[in-house]
Amino acid sequence: MLQLTFKYFIILMMLGSLLGCTTARNRYLPVFHDKPRISTFGFSVSPPPGTDWFEKIDKGDLFYLKKTDFDKYIIYTRAHELSFSSGVNDIEELMSFVKLKKTGRYPETHKNISYNFAPIEKEGMCVQYQHNYEVHSSTISNPAKGHPSRVTSNGLICVHPAQPEKGIDIYYFERSPLRSVEVSYSDEAEQFLHSLTFIESRKRI
Repeated sequence: MLQLTFKYFIILMMLGSLLGCTTARNRYLPVFHDKPRISTFGFSVSPPPGTDWFEKIDKGDLFYLKKTDFDKYIIYTRAHELSFSSGVNDIEELMSFVKLKKTGRYPETHKNISYNFAPIEKEGMCVQYQHNYEVHSSTISNPAKGHPSRVTSNGLICVHPAQPEKGIDIYYFERSPLRSVEVSYSDEAEQFLHSLTFIESRKRI
């Protein structure tokens, strides 16, 4: 599970109590520092740069959400740990896993669906993936105005170089109106992806 430093977690717990939260681990709270967040699986990531990012840990997954006008634009990131029962032995095996995990059937409201997969050079085995599509549904794409949306999901699935049975899926999701130009914070989310490093795994606390 992705861990925060003990001092930082205590601060989050105190803020959660002040805000009336039952726990700081399933609510978004402001990002206070940019120190790496360490996974017990041996992965390290840093928060996206920039302002108005909020952070939470939910069921072991680490999320960052940018505060925006959510009716017009949404961007968030996620880091999710993976377990491989028999490990991953080569990049071809990892590529097959990523394609199976990231492709699927979609409702008729999803149009112009495209995928891209490519191995990348990193300390551990990694496959980069990108998923693009349009959503033509007033209930999903834009509750306020019913305008169609453009959606991009860009991420990495990596295997720990020293522990082939452990992996991580780290990505960001971005949604914006299809026919208008909005401010994009994908460069900040990309830096979150590029912050991924591999360390010695820790024992679970």
